[in-house]
Amino acid sequence: MTSCDMEINNTIVLAKNILNIIQIAGPIICMIALTVLFAKIVRYPNDKKLTKNIKNVFIALVVLFFVPLSINVLMYYLGDKYNFTSCWNNSNQMIKSSSKYVKTDDDNKKNNITTNPDSYEKGEVLGNTNIAEVAVKVVPYATPDNTTVYAPKNYHEDSVASKCGSYYTPNPWYPPSQVDPKYAEFEKLMDSVINDSHPGNKAYGSCAQASGGIIRATVDPDFETGNPTLQIDYLSKSSKWKLVKQLQPGDNLDSNCLPGDLLVTKTGWEHTMIYVGHDAVKKKFPNSNGNIFQAGYDECDHAKYPRIDYIETTPVPFGVYRPVK
Repeated sequence: MTSCDMEINNTIVLAKNILNIIQIAGPIICMIALTVLFAKIVRYPNDKKLTKNIKNVFIALVVLFFVPLSINVLMYYLGDKYNFTSCWNNSNQMIKSSSKYVKTDDDNKKNNITTNPDSYEKGEVLGNTNIAEVAVKVVPYATPDNTTVYAPKNYHEDSVASKCGSYYTPNPWYPPSQVDPKYAEFEKLMDSVINDSHPGNKAYGSCAQASGGIIRATVDPDFETGNPTLQIDYLSKSSKWKLVKQLQPGDNLDSNCLPGDLLVTKTGWEHTMIYVGHDAVKKKFPNSNGNIFQAGYDECDHAKYPRIDYIETTPVPFGVYRPVK
């Protein structure tokens, strides 16, 4: 499939939606108009203007129904011969995103949930379920499934290889869909939002890039994806985010976090993850008790691609950041 610019894809999706509305609503309006005209012609059988109007409505009925259909048939016939037709034919398969959010299967609106604004500081929102839903949508595995999806061996050698020996199986930069085809949707989303910040660096097994990619695709297209330390620096300076809690070791995540919260630490180890809660997880993985979206790799660059895990209490201090309205 030809790679399409996200703006082009969004424009095509909008155009196709408009054509669908025309194809459905147009004939309905024409039928109503015909009904009214036939009622009038019964009362005024000698009015030739009414007969002409009926003819015009019939022509409009045919045009409104068959023109959108003809366009789709033409695009399908041309197939992938041209970049535009390829984008047109495959636009429904792509994750529809904008600079602000990505639609999920049951999401027809932005899912920023706000209740009783007087209870919160100005500009703060009560969680962001859209972040959680997108994170769950692109992940193929969830606890208690113990499937381990690691990146395959890479044959380059460096100083890490001598320390890690046969366990040296990098790397988080290996395309995840080549490790497991179920990661194709996740990789497609990451490609669309990260390739402009770190060209050639598909570190999608990295906690920072995996979580940062979800954030870029939903609420903050400028979000830092380099590493947790850089992310904390970005969050502290950005007007788009607010530090709402500072979790300490032993704090319960379900009691202190809301869906869509970003958890970042550089105390104990560097790590970034997204609290997705249980509701979004249960929709896709009914038997899972998961509440966290995370990825990561160890000191031997042994990458683990994103999955839904369950963390009851935090082992180290974590800052909990929430997007502001």
